[in-house]
Amino acid sequence: MVPRRRLLSAIGARYIIGLLGTLFVAVAVGFAIVESDHPHYHVNILVLLMMMIVVPGVILVYGAYWLARDDIDPDFYPRIAGWCLAGFGVMAFLLVVYHLQPGESVSMRSTPILTAHASVAGLGVGINDGQCENADVRTRNSQPATRTLSGVHG
Repeated sequence: MVPRRRLLSAIGARYIIGLLGTLFVAVAVGFAIVESDHPHYHVNILVLLMMMIVVPGVILVYGAYWLARDDIDPDFYPRIAGWCLAGFGVMAFLLVVYHLQPGESVSMRSTPILTAHASVAGLGVGINDGQCENADVRTRNSQPATRTLSGVHG
């Protein structure tokens, strides 16, 4: 069995984040096409529901694009993708547990909305974590030079 970090590195963490965003955009478009056939849905409700799925999807796609242009070390990309997938997974798990309760049901409209927003939240946490780890590595790498300079002058 391949460890999760190596699996994410092999597939490409940025690719996974972008693919997840693209999946949400495709689900929103498919949802709009299927639901537009029903006469009881208004266009403004469909547009609002679609935007609540498309916007997080676009944020994920742009986040995958932006990662390459940021100063985060690519070694931390699998960690960022892991946080993004963890946000998706936790929300999906909570929705399944809620759905399994007797007498309760999860709307099909709310599932992609909530998992999309949780994925964006995971991306935000992952980027923050990656930036902190990146700063920590820079600090550790600059400490020997600081000691050398203080030993020369002190």
